[in-house]
Amino acid sequence: MSSLKARLIAFLRSTEKHTKTDMVYLVSRSGMSLATQITTALAALWLAIIVSHYLPKEIYGEYKYVLSLVALLSILSLNGIGGAVFQSTARGYTGALHQGFWINIRWSFAVFFGALALALYYFALHNTTLAIEILVGGTLSPFIASASLYSPFLDGKKEFVRQMAYSIIDNLFTTGVMIVTVVLTHNPLLLVCAYFASNALGAFYFYRRTKIRFASEEARPDADLPTFSKHLSVLSIFGGIVDAIDNVLIFHFAGAAQLAIFSFASAIPDQLKTPSKTLSTMLSSGFARRTNEEIHEGMPNKFFWYAVCFACVVAAYLLAAPSIFKLFFPAYSDAVFYSQVYMLGFLAFIFDPVQSYFGINKMIKELYIGGLFSVACQAVTMIVGVIWWGVLGLIVAQVFTRISSALVSYVLYRRARYHDLVLMKEKPLASR
Repeated sequence: MSSLKARLIAFLRSTEKHTKTDMVYLVSRSGMSLATQITTALAALWLAIIVSHYLPKEIYGEYKYVLSLVALLSILSLNGIGGAVFQSTARGYTGALHQGFWINIRWSFAVFFGALALALYYFALHNTTLAIEILVGGTLSPFIASASLYSPFLDGKKEFVRQMAYSIIDNLFTTGVMIVTVVLTHNPLLLVCAYFASNALGAFYFYRRTKIRFASEEARPDADLPTFSKHLSVLSIFGGIVDAIDNVLIFHFAGAAQLAIFSFASAIPDQLKTPSKTLSTMLSSGFARRTNEEIHEGMPNKFFWYAVCFACVVAAYLLAAPSIFKLFFPAYSDAVFYSQVYMLGFLAFIFDPVQSYFGINKMIKELYIGGLFSVACQAVTMIVGVIWWGVLGLIVAQVFTRISSALVSYVLYRRARYHDLVLMKEKPLASR
């Protein structure tokens, strides 16, 4: 067995001259991540099948609307603190988990007061159910986000097996609770309470287990963690707005039933976001051990393999989508075309290595430019699209924004690369 492992490692090392990537780390890390993602995807599919058979579109649309509102409110907190905890833990600050938990709780007061304000608004409109749903979500979501920091902490500690096990069990627990709730009731308030309560219970259980596991280590706090998490949170505001505003727009301009259709149209393609984020994390770890010159040298290879992989995935989904919906979601057959169009936007992932390069070099200016362009473009195109063409207009706006934003990031990268090359040429001259 050990000789087989040695041969596999030797083979992976031999491919690194072509891929310009640490293939041993990539395969070992991605293997754990793949197991988590497959389990999560299967659980999400299982829940989606149950929802499509048991839950009316209007009820599911209201449930998704509340989750989107809470996600928007969460932008007001330190939603980038997970990345900061990961960075601090990786640098040996073992107190980052406890420190991050309480920092995030303190900075989540705006989420609670925002939820309270929205709840009072819907109370005034005599929509008591929606008001209570928002209040429940706004109260529990900061605690869920804070306790869930166990995952980036374990990632920073390189406890990949433990992180995988905790994430899978946590996800299966929440999925199981939601399936039972959907089968037993169509009450949207109970659905919302089940979702947030099950997430809170799972997150706190594994947060506690993680603290006990590493209780013997000296808790070294990181003085830079609050500042760094604030920068990451400001940057993540852009992505948070883009991810959550679409559901809110559809609910208000097209209705709950259309929101349910959009949710099913985007559900399977959105599963690609998780492996993409995992690849970005692994790329960032690899870039941290390389000079900018080495990164630039290997970047064309990254673009090529990303293009091959995502083009194949997109093409496969376009062909398979009609059969998938016919088999699993027959009640949502009208979402097939929307889902195929939505999937085209994921070709933008080809340029994801650029974001890892910006992040590892802390290129705040480039990250802000890209984020602001994405928000501005999507805000204009989505509003126009939803008002004039409904769900299809919103989906086309999202595809256009994703691809345009990716091209803008690539242009910014080319400019940064040119600047780095100029500096490299100037250094030898300066040393003479």
